[in-house]
Amino acid sequence: MLVFTISSNIVPKSRLGEGIVFFAMSTSVGTTIRPPIAISYLAKFSFESMMMLTLGLMSFSLLCSFFTKNTKVEKEKEGPQTNNDEPIYKYMFVKACPSPLYTGSI
Repeated sequence: MLVFTISSNIVPKSRLGEGIVFFAMSTSVGTTIRPPIAISYLAKFSFESMMMLTLGLMSFSLLCSFFTKNTKVEKEKEGPQTNNDEPIYKYMFVKACPSPLYTGSI
């Protein structure tokens, strides 16, 4: 969960929603694809070889992390926020959606 916090600090405030969605999607895709890859690897090789491969990849990642530059991100100045007195339910429904989409296919 710390990685989500770090990513939200790096993404500019004007594109925060987009940045969080891309990060969450990449995490979700990785979690979805990983089990089939592991199962197909285990069908051909032993469990010990998979552990050695994992150890090698972890070592490579650790080595690469030493060469990664940590750049300081400057915070964007937030402008004055306008107070909208409109209720939140006005933004919940899409008014441009045609009515057949509401009823479904009959």
